[in-house]
This record gives sequence, structure tokens and C-alpha cells, in this order.
Amino acid sequence: MAFLRSVFVCLAICAWVAAAELGEFAPCVEKNRLAFEDEGNFIGVAIDGERLLVALGLLNPDRLPKAWSLERYDPLFGFAIVKTTHNRVPIVFRKADRISEHKNLLLLSQAEEVIIPSASLKRQLGTDPANVLPRSPSGALLTAPCYAVVGISMFGAIVESDFLERFIKGGDSFGWGDLGFRLEGNIVRYINPFTPNNPFLEGDRIVKINGAVYETPREIERAILFLKPDDDANVTIERDGASAELKAKVVRRLGGFLKADTFLEHIGWNLSSDLVVRSIDNHKLPIRAGDQIVTINGNAVKTPKEARAVLSGYRGSVRLLMQRDEFQFFIAIETEQK
Repeated sequence: MAFLRSVFVCLAICAWVAAAELGEFAPCVEKNRLAFEDEGNFIGVAIDGERLLVALGLLNPDRLPKAWSLERYDPLFGFAIVKTTHNRVPIVFRKADRISEHKNLLLLSQAEEVIIPSASLKRQLGTDPANVLPRSPSGALLTAPCYAVVGISMFGAIVESDFLERFIKGGDSFGWGDLGFRLEGNIVRYINPFTPNNPFLEGDRIVKINGAVYETPREIERAILFLKPDDDANVTIERDGASAELKAKVVRRLGGFLKADTFLEHIGWNLSSDLVVRSIDNHKLPIRAGDQIVTINGNAVKTPKEARAVLSGYRGSVRLLMQRDEFQFFIAIETEQK
């Protein structure tokens, strides 16, 4: 009896401590739980009275439950917008830039609530998502007090609210912007050889985009992603110690986050992290799902970054050695830079 009494007291104290820790988040838990909807092992959160945001990852959107009607899917961040017949209480987004206003954040899934010190959040950098510990299930909400959502979890990483809102409001022509290069710091490091008339060179330092000054890689990456594909962008750079103005056509970003980012994505390749072909839209090439890239122009490559480095700025015909089961064969691809 004494043991049972001790257990009861312990449980009561633990419950009291948990409630005390939740404190200002209690309304957040109560309100945001009303946004969740389960359907066939999928979880969505309401963004308005008729639509849900669903963390699908790399799952084929065709696998969504029949009760949900697919409106749009973003293959980079793995989120889908679906229509539902149920009325849920929509989540409310808060700008992620206001995270520092709060000492703690709350990571809320259907099963649990976890308090997260806001200082432990590694902010999102372009297609590199934010990260927090502990690892969270896909679809969990990262919230500030007063039930405001600052991000949603995808495989333990966090996609911040600004990126989610742009996807939600993007419409049928939605796409992330790309200017045909990748950065290291503020410096252009990799040039996409499949971008037509690419005006950038390795070593360029990005100073302004459409007249706005950007000082950190996060600001530059975000600004580029939020450009509208097919628009023109005016970019101020420093090259060899001198300032220059470049005009570039904004293309659609096709690699990063959940997808490999080798530049081959821009000619229809979908690769895994070990350069195995998942699928291909370019049916002119004699390759198929399961084939693996072994070398590019004679250089052994094992990761998307290695492939990107070899392809960067290359002009002319690219020669790839492919592996299919026990058989190896070469293919050649022409770049836009000649």
C-alpha cells in the first residue's frame, strides 16, 4: 500500500511539473490539437476550413487517402495541400523571425508536447531546414505562445512558417526560385551548367538582389528561393574586386532538402543521396530507375555535392559512367554552356 501511495504521489507531482512547464502554452495545446486530422495513417493540419497541410516527404502524392483531394504538392519540402470534408480549427502562422522574442517554444504532435528552448533552434537556411532536438515526428507543430505556429516538422527537421506560407499562397504556378548557382558563404561556389545563358562565375560575391542588400547566406538563399520563376532578377556582384550588375532569368529550383542537388535535376533526373536514379523525366536517355552514377568526366563521385562540384560551370559534353547491376555503360549529355 505504501508503494502504491508513493507511485500515486510521484505521478501527481510529475503531472503538476508538466503542467507548470507548459504554462503559457496550455492554450496552444488545446487550440492546435483541434487542427489535426487523421486519415489512413496520414496526419494533416488545417490551414483553413476546407484544406489541410500534410507532411508527405518523398511519398507519392497518389497514395493519399481517397477522403482527401490533392490540390498541390511541393517535392522539395515534401508538403501537400489537400481538401477535406471535415471542418477543423486552422493553425495560425507567426513569422519565424520572431522566435527570439520567446525563451521557449513548444513542439506539439498528436501524441505529446515537448518544451524546446528557442536558443536551441538552428534556423532554416534556404533549402537546408531548421533543426531542433529532440527529433520530432512529421507533421508536428513548432509553436510560440498563443498557439502561433512558427514551423512544421518533416523527418525531424523544421520547415519554417515563411516558407510554408509561400507554398500555401503560391497557387497553381507555384515554384521556388533559382538563379543557377549555389553558395558557400556569400560567394558563388557552384555554377549550374544546364541553366541557359548563366551569367555567374565561381568566386562572385552576391551583394544585392533586385536592389536589396543581403549580408548573410541565409538572407541570400531565402531571397532567391522567394523569387518567382520566369521573372528577371537584377543582381549586384563583386567580381575581381570590381562591382558589376547582372541580369538573370529566374528558373525553378529543382534540387535540395528532400531531393538530391546535383544540377542533373534540371534535365529531368531524380537521384538519391548515393546517386542512384529514383526516376527520370528525360526519356531520350537510355537510363532507368536503379542505375547509379559512378564517374562524371572520369571523376569518381559518390555524393550530390561531389557530382555538383564536377559539373559546376562545365561547358560542352558531359560523360557519365553508369552502373546497372553488373553492367557499366557510358552516356553523354550536352550542357547549356558551350
